[in-house]
Amino acid sequence: MSLYPEDVPFHVVKENWCTWDLGNDCILKIKLVVAKIMKPGGMPLDQVREFKFHQQSFISISSPIQVKGAPETKPLTHELIEESIIEDIDPRPLTKDGNEYTLENGTIVRFSIMLTRVARTDIFSADGTPVYAINHQIVPQIILPKKKRRRRSSPVV
Repeated sequence: MSLYPEDVPFHVVKENWCTWDLGNDCILKIKLVVAKIMKPGGMPLDQVREFKFHQQSFISISSPIQVKGAPETKPLTHELIEESIIEDIDPRPLTKDGNEYTLENGTIVRFSIMLTRVARTDIFSADGTPVYAINHQIVPQIILPKKKRRRRSSPVV
């Protein structure tokens, strides 16, 4: 086995925007783009059960003109955003579509975006859009081809 991971060719089945309603007609959009899937070096793809990923999340807030405000004059740092939080909110999902990719051996890799915190602030971006503090996690799911799945052993009674 090599010390270096090897790139695994993959096909994009779907890479969609995930959307949530934040209230006040504001919509949160997050798009995950997977740039690279890797496996341990020297290991045949059919024996791999864990992968590494290079991905990037793109986050955007759409808001109507009625909720826009005067842009913040200070740079929007993490600290400023945290200091400006006025309330945590519970976004309502509008889409449940995650990303899906296939590998050459039939393995399916799916990703879901999980929001761990969304909080409204009292500041606005350069275009007047309300600023939100958003924490999220990317959750991968690996689905092996049926012929490669291990059978569960019978429970011992």
